[in-house]
Amino acid sequence: METRNPREKWVSQRKSSEALICRLFNCAFQGNYAVIISPLNRLGKLVCFLVFLLAGCGNPSEEQKKVAEINTDIVVLQRFISLPAKIVSGEWQTGEFAPGRDWWLAAVLKIEAGDLSKFLPGSPDKGLVEMPPGLQLTSSFGALKSFPDAGASKTQQHSFIAEVYPVTPYQSSPLLSGKAVKLADETVFVLLWTQ
Repeated sequence: METRNPREKWVSQRKSSEALICRLFNCAFQGNYAVIISPLNRLGKLVCFLVFLLAGCGNPSEEQKKVAEINTDIVVLQRFISLPAKIVSGEWQTGEFAPGRDWWLAAVLKIEAGDLSKFLPGSPDKGLVEMPPGLQLTSSFGALKSFPDAGASKTQQHSFIAEVYPVTPYQSSPLLSGKAVKLADETVFVLLWTQ
């Protein structure tokens, strides 16, 4: 067994590392990629696999930061959800909780004062309302900022405690779960999602 002092061992390892780097650098500029892969195979296929795997994977939290677009077309909205009565106006947006997975639809509906019981039936319960990822709190959705943030959201989005009504009047498959909140005497916020 050969005994070398630590300095000699370090110099030897450094020279072999430098030689490998020079070889890879020279091969890359000569277009000989087969020679590059061979040393990498010896160094570890695992490293290559992890690099390619990580390069191809999107970060779900970055995907969730995509901002929803606010729509005002009520005819298109009615393709997604049911409306219990005619509305004066409305804004709505949709988004995904995670790419290719469950999605949500949020709407702020301006209604006739006499129709409030059609849009918010039954008795409300106090509950946590969490804004989904990507929901814009602009335009009519800005009214949601008037509720103090509960700070309980897992998604770092605005969340608040409010009187929550059932979404039975709005349900339309696959949007079967959700919450409805009274924003004003003639304004209702509806949040529906798939599961």
